Amino acid sequence: MKLLAPVWMLFACLSVSAQDYSGTTTSHKMVSDAFGKERTIDVYTPFAYNELASDSAIVIYVFDGQFDALFDMASATADYLYAVGEFPLFIAVGIHTENRPREF
Repeated sequence: MKLLAPVWMLFACLSVSAQDYSGTTTSHKMVSDAFGKERTIDVYTPFAYNELASDSAIVIYVFDGQFDALFDMASATADYLYAVGEFPLFIAVGIHTENRPREF
């Protein structure tokens, strides 16, 4: 029982000081010249992304970005490969489609 309190305190300190290394996904609305209306895109930026060094980041385009599971899988896979050093710094852009056969 005496060991439980220090273990609990250590766990609480580690939980509070843990860092979140996940990236952020934001949705943007933009006017499409090709379709003549407002379209939605999702932009994922990894934790290490710095806007000042954006010229050195590659862009991954994910078509059918309206399917969150597909966009999350693509960005998480690229994020993992970047974390282990097998992929360059990137930004993932999910493009939402409304009429897939016509738009492709």
